[in-house]
Amino acid sequence: MEKRHKHPPLLPEYWLYWTYLRPELLRQPLRSSEGHTLAIIEPGRRNEDNGPDFINAILEINGMRCRGDVEFHLTPREWFRHGHAQDERYRNVALHVLWDAPGGIPVALRGRFPHLLLRSHLNMPEEAWRAYMIELEGASDAGSPAFQDPGALSPARIADLAEQRFRRKIERLRSWFCQFSPEDLLYIALAEALGYSKNKFPFRQLMWECPPSRVYAAIPTLQRSPLSIWIYLALRGGLLPPAAVARKTLLPPSLAATVREIYEGFARQGFYPLLGLRDWNFSRLRPSNHPVLRLAALAQLLYRHQSPGLWEKLLAAAMQRLPLHATLPAWEDCFRCRPGEPLGAVLGYFLRRSHGSPHFRRLPGQMIGATRLKQFFVNGLLPLLITWAERSGNQGFRAYLEGLFEAFPSAEDPGVIRRQLQLISDPALARRIAQSAFYQQGMLELAASRAALQP
Repeated sequence: MEKRHKHPPLLPEYWLYWTYLRPELLRQPLRSSEGHTLAIIEPGRRNEDNGPDFINAILEINGMRCRGDVEFHLTPREWFRHGHAQDERYRNVALHVLWDAPGGIPVALRGRFPHLLLRSHLNMPEEAWRAYMIELEGASDAGSPAFQDPGALSPARIADLAEQRFRRKIERLRSWFCQFSPEDLLYIALAEALGYSKNKFPFRQLMWECPPSRVYAAIPTLQRSPLSIWIYLALRGGLLPPAAVARKTLLPPSLAATVREIYEGFARQGFYPLLGLRDWNFSRLRPSNHPVLRLAALAQLLYRHQSPGLWEKLLAAAMQRLPLHATLPAWEDCFRCRPGEPLGAVLGYFLRRSHGSPHFRRLPGQMIGATRLKQFFVNGLLPLLITWAERSGNQGFRAYLEGLFEAFPSAEDPGVIRRQLQLISDPALARRIAQSAFYQQGMLELAASRAALQP
């Protein structure tokens, strides 16, 4: 058995194209992972537009000739991550070329088309193949047209990756529309953004089970406040165990009694924790990213935007179809929320005592930072608006929203941008990436596709 690297070096997807176009690099006869014999009669034409990577290829599968498209991925899961499963442009794919399939071929892809695993068909040691690919890279850098890189980091290539990432986000929200209202989906997407990488999944699960419609149903109108909504969410999220509201606290007696009364009222109604403390990640969190503080931001927004809801206000601002520099401030204004009392005092207590944040000094001026808010607009709000435009048949509005995405300013942390720029040698392209969320999304998609090779 071939000895493989525990942590194989990353490789770009276009190396698969180069190998596919050079039959001498592959051990013949080719066999699919399903056991079919394969022959590439004509490799097809490289597709420079959206859709499959090569189109109109002529293949021979088990002795039968067919014409179809060829799609390339590093691993099978990218077929779903890139949103191809429901994309009509991929209905004519006749061959799925992969680098490897460490977890096997997913059941949903078996029988749809053959899968060719290049790694197991190399006609040379893997290290020699990698060295040859690097040699081709050098020839491409030298300007040889024979080795023109179809996946180079050009503006067009990064833009294609950005659109690919954006389509996948739209596809995910489209599948959720049958279960939730736009208002509920908006808060689910916002909760994901507030959880970021460390607590994205528990936040999404909490809002999936407790979207605005259920929060408002659980708390009568006259009993709603930022504090009561926060206690409800913290209780359901497992962040407010009974010991945290015991009679002996450092809160002022009247405030402690209020917290206990609200908490016990929810308990009497049968509301119980859906998550536990073990579901949350508290390791090396900055106090401003602590879940109890992020829940406070959601609570304040839910209280502030009851009728009309937050979705209606954001949609109304977008429907004016103003330039981005006018639309963005209108959206940002909907999210301005400062921690008031008595919620602020309760948050300070829980951050200092109940959840081990000794470095906590004071609550932030704004509960949602500017960078995180822009990331939510790009990853949550714009895909949701486009999904709504599709369902309402408003193609002109969709085109306007796509224009906002392409024009969106930088939305990533400086450290992320610095890592992206390390891959870029063209100063003009580097400036685009530094200033544009659209190009930053393309670079994030590139990083995700390369990380797919990690075991």
